[in-house]
Amino acid sequence: MLCPGMMGGPYQAIYFSGSFMVIPNKAKMLQRLCKECLATEGTVYFTQTFENEVVGRFVKFVKPWLRYLTSIDFGDVTFWPPSELEETLRMAEVKVLSHRNDV
Repeated sequence: MLCPGMMGGPYQAIYFSGSFMVIPNKAKMLQRLCKECLATEGTVYFTQTFENEVVGRFVKFVKPWLRYLTSIDFGDVTFWPPSELEETLRMAEVKVLSHRNDV
């Protein structure tokens, strides 16, 4: 179980930022999260930086090498296209209440 009762759930709101990008099996995890941790009328929020496909592929290639130039490990979070989030939400069979694209 993702969200045992001792953790304080069910929750009215669950928030993701860049962390959602590094979760394996995003759609499956989101389905379980909504079922096990989210209150009946609860909401999952995403704030995400998106890039177009070309920039996203460039960042995924360059980012791992930055640790050798700067000695800072920037982790695995990269910027992905909005279509990937939309597909993940479709596969998770969740209802999208609002979508804002301020680019």
